[in-house]
Amino acid sequence: MRRIVGAVSWGVIVVVLTTVGVAGCSSRQGMEGECTLKVRDEGAVYRAVAVASMPRPGRSLGSAHFGDCDGSPLQGSYQGELFALPNTSTDQAVLLGQGGHASVYVNTALKMDQWPALLKAASQPVTCEESVAFTGTWDIVIDDGAMPDEGDYDLTVPYTAAFTTAHGMGLDLDTWSRVELDARITSNTDPVPTPRFLKQALAAKNPPQVTVTATCRGTKFDVATIEFAD
Repeated sequence: MRRIVGAVSWGVIVVVLTTVGVAGCSSRQGMEGECTLKVRDEGAVYRAVAVASMPRPGRSLGSAHFGDCDGSPLQGSYQGELFALPNTSTDQAVLLGQGGHASVYVNTALKMDQWPALLKAASQPVTCEESVAFTGTWDIVIDDGAMPDEGDYDLTVPYTAAFTTAHGMGLDLDTWSRVELDARITSNTDPVPTPRFLKQALAAKNPPQVTVTATCRGTKFDVATIEFAD
């Protein structure tokens, strides 16, 4: 277990407990591994929460300087910055950024129904309110509620694709820095992804960006068009 300690400008001590490096917690990662983190100040404990939409950071609260279990400084990129969340008290929740990742922490004294409005919204699945267009990564394929067999890219529509995006229209990206959403691939998707397209899009290393338009099916998304981004 690694202990990460940081003195920040608003007079608290940040303590992060993790089995690996600090990384962003997403709704798909859950709370395993790098997401089992805590931020502690002198009177409160904050725990990492998984979010589908990552809030944009508010004002900076200061730098987090990371140390090992014995208090010695860690070498390399183990440093971060703590931020307030817009329109949210720092007594309720904060955001920790490190190495290009962000994680949201909520005061453990708060029950879920007491969470601030921004955090409640961030933790909910993204629903379709209007047609959207975005460029991002195609993270996984979900078929009948389960992942298809590894290496099996010959899928029959309809199935659900899980995307992550930071660029697009219709997803309130003025509020969120990153959004995760699920959208159904159907026989009406133009074009229906081929096994070759799927294999390339879902590459484990350096996956290419895809450009997607999607329409609403009730509160769900259906992919209208998909192609690799330029």
